[in-house]
Amino acid sequence: MFSSPLLLTTALCATGVLSHSPNSYHFDPLRHLAGVAPPFDPIDPPLDPAPPQGCNVTRAAYLVRHAAIFANDFDYETYIEPFTDKLKNTTVDWTKVPVLSFLATWQDPITDAEQEMLTRSGKLQATKLGVDIAQRYQSLRTPKKIWTSTAERTVKSAKSLTHGLADDESDISVVQIQEGEEDGANSLTPYKSCPAYSSSAGSDQSSEFLEVYTKPALGRFNAAAPAFNFTATDIYGMSLICGYETVIRGSSPFCNLELLTPNEWLGFEYANDIQYHYNTGIRIEKLNE
Repeated sequence: MFSSPLLLTTALCATGVLSHSPNSYHFDPLRHLAGVAPPFDPIDPPLDPAPPQGCNVTRAAYLVRHAAIFANDFDYETYIEPFTDKLKNTTVDWTKVPVLSFLATWQDPITDAEQEMLTRSGKLQATKLGVDIAQRYQSLRTPKKIWTSTAERTVKSAKSLTHGLADDESDISVVQIQEGEEDGANSLTPYKSCPAYSSSAGSDQSSEFLEVYTKPALGRFNAAAPAFNFTATDIYGMSLICGYETVIRGSSPFCNLELLTPNEWLGFEYANDIQYHYNTGIRIEKLNE
């Protein structure tokens, strides 16, 4: 995704490394949640960050997204909130529904006011990134500026990064870059100045596949709790909660493999692949033609 980036004149290090041996593989939904996955290094074993023998790093520039937020506003308003509102108003006795019994006491970790805001773990991620950068590139000077979009979550990510990057965070100036049609490409988020971009592109194609991959789960859940009338968007919302709740609370009962199967998690992942393909991939190809 290309939303809300911050640009810094130094290097990026991936955090949250997860690993496994070939004989102890365990499917982890948190590795298949597209844009809501907590950070992890997809390369196992991780690559050695050291430059080739005889080479030295003299300069680096990286484009980085904001750290973990409570929820994307579209995800929350379209999928999560409708599902949690149904939970508040249902008469289903969840204690009698084995796999879903946790819903009897589960509390929504997200409020309307917290949408798009940076989480505590997000602030920690950004700060740790700053420490990693400072330790990895000790021979490089501390950058004087970090450029960020004006979104609050991105500005706070940039400021948290300075906490770990510099001995004195006041040594780094966080510069906010505006977005507008008149700015053209002189923006970190040039959506308004790009008429070829549509935020809704890909939704129809992704929704079509959503109806396909959620059918097995709908069959199970509606057989167990017919009064709730689970929908495909409910299943999608539950998958989103898995990722968002994990970065907010450290874990989520919605990530349980007894709730959704590995194939269903892969279905969620592929639905997002379809969305991003038609939303950004094809449009970038057309712009390059």
